[in-house]
Amino acid sequence: MKIRLLPFLFTILALLSCETPTDYLEPGKDKKEGAAITNLEGTKWKVTSMIVGQEVSGVKNEADLFLIAENCSKDDLVHFNAGGNFIYDEGPTKCDPDAPQQESGTWSLSADKKKLTLTSNIINNTDSPIVYEAAIVNKNLTLTARETISMPNPAGGEIKMTIYTIMGFTPL
Repeated sequence: MKIRLLPFLFTILALLSCETPTDYLEPGKDKKEGAAITNLEGTKWKVTSMIVGQEVSGVKNEADLFLIAENCSKDDLVHFNAGGNFIYDEGPTKCDPDAPQQESGTWSLSADKKKLTLTSNIINNTDSPIVYEAAIVNKNLTLTARETISMPNPAGGEIKMTIYTIMGFTPL
């Protein structure tokens, strides 16, 4: 069975350092040679990582599902088209020959250009939209979604747990 690289829970953004150049997405901004791609429209990205994890009381447990995914999942692509539509493409190697080659969804960018909303069952594993923190770091796109939940603590009070997913993409 294929482990989908783009579905799953929620994500968190981990920037490398204060010195790492971070750009935020801007629809319609021109791409410049040697500069980070900040124009999402008309871009194509290859999935390079899919980290899922949880954090409780400052302790993180996470795994990169990309490392254990089948090779046929490691060539999947996302095309962000003008007009707020995107296409998820199975890439040259399909895991299931009967599955569609491409599936579509919608995207929108927040006014501050730091949050990307994706609506797609193939990426979100639900038809409900999910809001991701989005940034370009060293020319790579990182999408992060997270959710914090509270649980009763048997010793009294409550425990807060953050569930997150970090998806990484390289431009093509």
